[in-house]
Amino acid sequence: MPYAVIEKEIERLDEAQQNTVVLFVRFLLSQKATAPVGGSEARPRRYDFSRVAGRLKLREDPVAFQRRIRDEW
Repeated sequence: MPYAVIEKEIERLDEAQQNTVVLFVRFLLSQKATAPVGGSEARPRRYDFSRVAGRLKLREDPVAFQRRIRDEW
């Protein structure tokens, strides 16, 4: 389907429906950007913690905290 036809169809929608279409397209683009290369055998991407590194603040000794939660397992 040519883009002009799709654009006319989207223009017929009310504003809320247009916003839904935009969100859906953004979702599809984000899925394409994060899809593993090489098919299903490729490893999934690991979470990048660089944005949150150094922001966690504990009210107690971190080593004692780690030992306590380790012992709970």
